[in-house]
Amino acid sequence: MHVIPIARVWWRPLRHKKRRRMRTSSVRRRTQHKAKYSFKDPANIATIDLDESGESAKHFFDSYVATRTPVLIRGMLPELEPLIDRWLAGELQRVAGNSHVQVEVRKSPTEPFGQGNRIIMRFGSLLDEIANGNTRYYMTTQDLPQLTGGGEALLAPPLSLMRDELPLRPSLLPTLYPQSANLWIGRTEDGVSSGLHHDHHDNLYCLLRGRKRLQIYSPRDAYRLYTHGRITRVHSNGRINYAGEPTFADGRTPLDASEHKMRRSRACVRRAERELERAEAEDGVDKTRATERAVEEAENALEAALDRAANAEMLRSRLAANRHRAAAASSSAPPPNFSRIPPAASAAELRHFPLVQRVRGTACNVKGGEMLYLPCGWFHEVTSYGEHIALNYWFHPPDRSTFEKPYTHASFWENEWRRQSHSL
Repeated sequence: MHVIPIARVWWRPLRHKKRRRMRTSSVRRRTQHKAKYSFKDPANIATIDLDESGESAKHFFDSYVATRTPVLIRGMLPELEPLIDRWLAGELQRVAGNSHVQVEVRKSPTEPFGQGNRIIMRFGSLLDEIANGNTRYYMTTQDLPQLTGGGEALLAPPLSLMRDELPLRPSLLPTLYPQSANLWIGRTEDGVSSGLHHDHHDNLYCLLRGRKRLQIYSPRDAYRLYTHGRITRVHSNGRINYAGEPTFADGRTPLDASEHKMRRSRACVRRAERELERAEAEDGVDKTRATERAVEEAENALEAALDRAANAEMLRSRLAANRHRAAAASSSAPPPNFSRIPPAASAAELRHFPLVQRVRGTACNVKGGEMLYLPCGWFHEVTSYGEHIALNYWFHPPDRSTFEKPYTHASFWENEWRRQSHSL
């Protein structure tokens, strides 16, 4: 198959040459239609030295974010370095030790994580267990608090207790809007796998301590990696949709869009009410045909605004009910973005997944003090070694290739960012 350079295509439609009609499987036809990604060199991943290169945010965006290219970054964000030193010196325990967190737990050191077995425990107790060599626990993402009016907060405990000192907009990606920040803490002696999966957001993964090995695969191979969910679309920026979970390329859901429309409609109602009050006041002071006409126009404008707000509210209610039903139906199902291929699968097991033979990937080793940028949709299996602590930022995936304005619906994300940041 002809390999299309990724840097040329992700934000533009492809123009395929006409080909002779031929018989292909449905999987291959879908893959040909969706595949817009490839490694420039499948044996390696791009690596940069942040300290020596003086990597500018715009150059980083143009080189890796716009081209949807994973990159290993040797060095840590300068604004994080003093914070990390304090965290590793015991500040995590002092500041957030009494908070309660969700922790994955496994029955034995050989059982992989990602099985859905979670318990609630004190964050300080988790830190003590890991310091004492316990390898049964792993803290990953936490359930984010819900915001009034829809949407989720940026932080959950324990990070929400350190919000005053945690940078929320990393200097390397200043024009992307964060979806959340998360702390990952665990310990393993022989290496344990996360299971093969992909994220829905762009990931800046900052490894504070330990070592990780990642096996990475392009979104072009999504249909060959046997996800639990049924893939319905791979957007041109790598965002992957599943049956029953439609989103736009930047991650907005129909419910998100309807809630945004509802808030704007309510704002229009408030403006129309103020305009009507002003027109009525003027009409009361100096009653003329012009002031009467102004009152009538203001009343009509208010009525129209109320109709739009009511329609927006009904649409939002219907979409919210649909999401609730879908969530209830899938509450016990494995996450759709995880692969059914087991970690370290044997040759006999791989016979059940024949399309994997056509997949190519690359390995990447990340050490403490390094970062990895991984665009959304890139599959990865993470194997952790020793005591490991990581901080990651998830960003809403951009759907445009310009550093200054990476989102088509920038006003939506700016509004969401203000709501999230004001809630902290």
